[in-house]
Amino acid sequence: MDIDALKAGWKHNSGLSADEQSYFDRLPALLQSKTVDMITATKRQYERVITVLLGSMVVATLAMPVLTDGFTYPGSPQGFVKMIFFYQLILLFYWVKLRTVSDLTLSDSIPERLEQLLTMFRRGLRTEVIFIVALLLGVVFVGRFFYGKGLSGIQAPDVLVGLALSIVFTGAMLMLVRKRYQAKIAELKHYLQEYRQAPVCGIVLIVSTFAWIYGTYL
Repeated sequence: MDIDALKAGWKHNSGLSADEQSYFDRLPALLQSKTVDMITATKRQYERVITVLLGSMVVATLAMPVLTDGFTYPGSPQGFVKMIFFYQLILLFYWVKLRTVSDLTLSDSIPERLEQLLTMFRRGLRTEVIFIVALLLGVVFVGRFFYGKGLSGIQAPDVLVGLALSIVFTGAMLMLVRKRYQAKIAELKHYLQEYRQAPVCGIVLIVSTFAWIYGTYL
């Protein structure tokens, strides 16, 4: 039985058939499963990101001496240090996000559980947007100060072109991040709204919820 089948049962304002009663009885367990699946998918997503970052950092570390002829090219040692620094910064960011999701203790109450996830994903969206923008500024400006250029020559055509490309890339990243988070937020808001606005009296939902909690934990 999926969530659409359950929602179909919520359309009746009076009189529950045996099948509809079964829908409501199974609603808490279904929503509990949905939230657990969402947490699991989010953890796996962060784990994949961390794995890809670690793998690419190893490849870049091995390739850098070859590409720079043993770091003999001007600025190559500084570039290598900057690259490793930003790799570690990104790894730390996603490791913290993974720990946040892993350490989250979900409430037994279905509405509270949905609110917890909504809060987590909204906060996650804000922090990831801020991090991406800060990373762009760091790559552009920290790199220039790292090489001793500071703000001199920042209006040069090649610098402006590079900055424009960075802004376009960052904008695309922000759109992808927002789309991913908004899909999860919209799904959770939909579940919460349907749960709260179920036209069948709330007693059915409350009794079903407590029955599920009692049967699961007691």
